[in-house]
Amino acid sequence: MFTVLTHQHVLEETNLGRRKLIAFAVLCGSDYFPKGVPRVGPKRALAALATTTEEAVLSEYATLWSLCVPLSCRG
Repeated sequence: MFTVLTHQHVLEETNLGRRKLIAFAVLCGSDYFPKGVPRVGPKRALAALATTTEEAVLSEYATLWSLCVPLSCRG
């Protein structure tokens, strides 16, 4: 099962700008990063992006992802 979110819906519901929307898509999964970050869904991504910059969030999750995901599973 998956959820399809349009930019307009996300903007209206969350007030995410373009850069944070891109970070949101990377965290949750998108065409460019299909699997997203393990155990990160829309709620966790929104909470993380609401508290800091998209660069800080992506950097933190990239570090955790590299430590926790076996090389054979990296997309």
